[in-house]
Amino acid sequence: DTIAFALPTSDPGYQSATDHWLFGVGDVALPSVLAEVLIDGYSQPGARPNTQYLGYDGQICVILRAANAAVGHALRVSGSGRLTLQGVEIEGFATAGVRLAAGNGSVITGSGFAAMPGAAANGAGIRIEGTANHSLIGGLSAGSRNVFNQGSTGVDFEGNGTGRANNVQGNYFGFNFDGSPWAGAAMTYGVYLVGSGGNTIGYNYIGGMASNGVRLSGPNSTGNTLVSNSIGVAPDGTA
Repeated sequence: DTIAFALPTSDPGYQSATDHWLFGVGDVALPSVLAEVLIDGYSQPGARPNTQYLGYDGQICVILRAANAAVGHALRVSGSGRLTLQGVEIEGFATAGVRLAAGNGSVITGSGFAAMPGAAANGAGIRIEGTANHSLIGGLSAGSRNVFNQGSTGVDFEGNGTGRANNVQGNYFGFNFDGSPWAGAAMTYGVYLVGSGGNTIGYNYIGGMASNGVRLSGPNSTGNTLVSNSIGVAPDGTA
């Protein structure tokens, strides 16, 4: 299934100052993803992925925002679900913007997690838990990276077990979309692995954390690979 967008400027969620369409997620989360689903924010006219390795020329038009502080998450993958998400900003969710609790091969790219000016913090941007495996968060192309700001953690592995082979790569943690330092409230951790093993954290830029850039904790956080992350230095190498 594919969820595509063709929203008019007459839509009540349209924000004319920024050319964004805002969806408020109410007192309960959206239904869980139980099958293979593509949510394509870049299908909205005017939206486009970034093409710059230094700088940003992309445009995200679709925003999912918690309507109140009680909403735990926007999207959750369970059962045999597989989510591909791109070109969406997610903000203000108490537990995490996206929860990958099961499934094989979910892909989340080109999105923002409390990364826009004035956004409300997520508890975590993405939580990987349960039996979720072989997920890809980000990617090595300029258009694939996600941007994480505010809240407790950018990507939070919680009791995901061993040998899950999830991959977090090419993302910005604590930076704006263009790679400049985030000026708002800092996240506590960029990537936090608790009881989760066999994953790869690579080629990310992590800076401005209140505590650790990457933290590993718990007896099952074994066999993880950390490679070529830049921790404490901005993408332009100066800040």
